[in-house]
Amino acid sequence: MNCEQPLLRRAVVRAGCAVAAVATFAAHAAYTITGDPGPAPVNATTPNADYAQLDAIMTQFMLNANVPNAQLAVGHGGRIVFVRGYTASTTERPLQTITATVNMVSRTYNEPAYQTTQPNSRFRMASLSKLVTGLAIQQLVLDGKLAMSDSAYAILREDASTTAFAGAPADANMLNVTVKQLVNHEAGFARGAPLSTPSGQPQDIIDYADPPGTVKPWPYPYNVATFQEWVKTCKRHIEIDLPRRKLHYVPGSPPLQGGSYYQYYTNIAYCWAERVIEIRSGMSYEDYVLNKVLRPLGIDKPRLAQSDNMARWYAGDSANAEINAYYDQPIASNPAATLYSNWCALYEGTPSPPGCVGPRPNNYRAHDYGGAGGWVFSAQEYLRMLQSAKLRLRAPHLLDFPASNVSGSDSLFEGPTLSSGTSGANNFSYRYSYGAGVTEWRVTATNQLLGYFVGHTGSLPGTRSFYQLDDVTPMHWTVVLNTSPDWDYGSCSSATSVPAATKYWCLLQGNRVSENNGATLTNPSTSNSIFTQMRAIYGNTAKRAQLEAAADLWSDQIALPCNLDVNGAGNGTRNGVADGLMILRAMQGNRGAGIATSTVGATSSATTTYDRAEKNARDLITTKVVDIDGDGVVDPAVDGVLLLRTLLGARNTSVTNGLTIAGPRNDWTSIRNYLNTRCGAALP
Repeated sequence: MNCEQPLLRRAVVRAGCAVAAVATFAAHAAYTITGDPGPAPVNATTPNADYAQLDAIMTQFMLNANVPNAQLAVGHGGRIVFVRGYTASTTERPLQTITATVNMVSRTYNEPAYQTTQPNSRFRMASLSKLVTGLAIQQLVLDGKLAMSDSAYAILREDASTTAFAGAPADANMLNVTVKQLVNHEAGFARGAPLSTPSGQPQDIIDYADPPGTVKPWPYPYNVATFQEWVKTCKRHIEIDLPRRKLHYVPGSPPLQGGSYYQYYTNIAYCWAERVIEIRSGMSYEDYVLNKVLRPLGIDKPRLAQSDNMARWYAGDSANAEINAYYDQPIASNPAATLYSNWCALYEGTPSPPGCVGPRPNNYRAHDYGGAGGWVFSAQEYLRMLQSAKLRLRAPHLLDFPASNVSGSDSLFEGPTLSSGTSGANNFSYRYSYGAGVTEWRVTATNQLLGYFVGHTGSLPGTRSFYQLDDVTPMHWTVVLNTSPDWDYGSCSSATSVPAATKYWCLLQGNRVSENNGATLTNPSTSNSIFTQMRAIYGNTAKRAQLEAAADLWSDQIALPCNLDVNGAGNGTRNGVADGLMILRAMQGNRGAGIATSTVGATSSATTTYDRAEKNARDLITTKVVDIDGDGVVDPAVDGVLLLRTLLGARNTSVTNGLTIAGPRNDWTSIRNYLNTRCGAALP
């Protein structure tokens, strides 16, 4: 069985992979480790050995890959159970002084002291931002403002602020690119090989095929004497690029290679998706994500990276501040893996800004990667978003979209099959959908779903990140770094050797490393792999019990919303026949037509779609804001009856009669006060 976790273009089979016994060794003493030490049993001097092993894995990786700052968050089910920040000392990783000649002037850069990584420190997430955009696109659909089949180019023409898209594009196929094709990387873009360049493709697009987030003079290549403008925003990039671009293949029809679709992963598709969100929502991309995706999950602090690359979020708050520096590690050009600071990546319009240690004729700004790679999160914030998107009422849950779909399909499984294979009696397939890569495996004879594994990596200069959702355990984790350990070297296999930093980055995620044309293999183990160690913990009955009893470390940063008008029909919050009955049915585990019918749950087309109405009802349950009696459990026989009676007009003891109420809100006064305060019910 192939137990190697692939990069985004390959498939993976996890079921049945053996895990080694837990190896024990201490985390490197020179590293500062902050955060909760892991599930009980634990005390101040003797942390849980299984989670201390995670510390050892992380610090050993940081030592091997020359990483100053890192963060790990681990979750199980709907809880976050382990959050740690890791900081190297100058013993393990000495500070550097770099001197370079720029435009005949010698410049020196002294590395700043390492900021201590806290559990809430924030890092740039790079391409993990794509799932954020994918979730926002789905929210737009649920809000009735978008269809996945809409022409994305036609939406650009709705933007009154530009006439760039008024005429016919250079490639008529551009008009046929749908929103779904953008977020599934099948719109017709390519970064180059193995496809040939389309005839007539403008030279500047050939020279720089994936422009979002790069501040550069236009036209490219850089020529200070002839450039027309400094292009600094995603919006401006696509205005200049898309009308002139030739697509590499017909949208929705990636070419087959070796029997599988080749995935043409591009940033410009998600830059375009960002503009779709802005145009259709009437809000900035960042505001829409915050208000429609993150804040409804209790998450409030993530932001797009600041437009000045030297600026940091929450800089005056040591507990929450974005990490103070990012480091590039160009292994391809420097096998010794010396870190070069990315501190001077700001490039606002002059060839050599003061203090920059190297000439950068074009330069990147994380802010302008936006929907493709611009978000700043802590590891636990990102993990909480994953949990909130995943934990719906029906597997595979991420996102349970569209809500009324009862066929068993899911948004994560809607992309084209990029690769597939068989292993014994089972088959597996790999897809990329809505900003996530997912491998599922099934029984070949019956098509029964055995499990799935979801993951994505992010990489920009000075940034590396990954998340993994393991349906088998069910465990999930997020790792973020302020370093690119394998920049410009994206493979875990080589005909010769794999650089050390890349090797340990691969192992950390659970990838097998193949060197010398497969003659030398290094397998992930409990001494070097987060995945393997978490599988070992889960595979032990006693340790699993500790895990399942662990407290949730997450605290909501903002109150979860409670709007009892779930059908959005403008009829207030006291319609028991529609809103109350929909919520009760959702509490009972129903979905689709089992929640809303033509007479119950009718929606206002101006505000809410049928799918969104159902999702609204279920969100009130998954977030437990309709735990009316406050006992920590949403019980349709108690909470559902209390709410339905209230929305039907019952008051006082008529609400509570005949019910055994376990929670502290067990009388009309406390129930009314909760609904008025928490849900704006305005009950007299």
